[in-house]
Amino acid sequence: MTPETINVIATVVVALANALLAIFTYRYMRLTGHMLDHMRSGQAATVVADLTFDGYSAYLAVTNSGNVPATNVRFVKATGFDWVQHPSWQEVIQHGISYLPAGRTMKYWLGRPHWENIKETPSIVHVKIEYESAGETTFRDFIIDMSQYLGASVDSSPVQQLVEAIREVAEARNRDPDRLAPMIFLSPKKSCVECAEPIPAAARKCSHCLSPQPASESGGGASAADLRTD
Repeated sequence: MTPETINVIATVVVALANALLAIFTYRYMRLTGHMLDHMRSGQAATVVADLTFDGYSAYLAVTNSGNVPATNVRFVKATGFDWVQHPSWQEVIQHGISYLPAGRTMKYWLGRPHWENIKETPSIVHVKIEYESAGETTFRDFIIDMSQYLGASVDSSPVQQLVEAIREVAEARNRDPDRLAPMIFLSPKKSCVECAEPIPAAARKCSHCLSPQPASESGGGASAADLRTD
């Protein structure tokens, strides 16, 4: 082989080696980029919005299921909430959530949906949120069909049942104060035959002086002066 032929063969081999090296380098860089994207996604916030129910009440739950906090969570769009009874609902929508830690859920009480109207007319809740995490801004859309909850059974905790009962009493009192006058919660009283202290009408013994009490035929009881003998 002549020197010229050897030089040509060497040049071709070097060119092929450089081409293979370029291909392997490109694939390595691409794989590394995918790994970095996966690591970034694992370190980013993931904010979701959903409706939850506890007893008769509905709540808007905003959850950060990611590994880092989310900031400046804003409600870009919130429609289908005509039935909401939250007294400051518009302020909640306008202000949003400035800081939502990882794993944290914010719940906003909405009230009771108008299930009778939903049976006749489909109700769609549309929530679009925007939030910032790891220097990036993310938009997410959530569309919820309220009719899917018709007939669903949701158990409530005893504490929530108590809260619901207190809220119902407060709402009823605000609607009709005279209907729930404080006097209706007072039990009938009578006076002790010995010390004349007020005690429940059905009491058999005075809680003050521990003296036995005669049976009372009427709810109001008799006075100490009428029952006491010399």
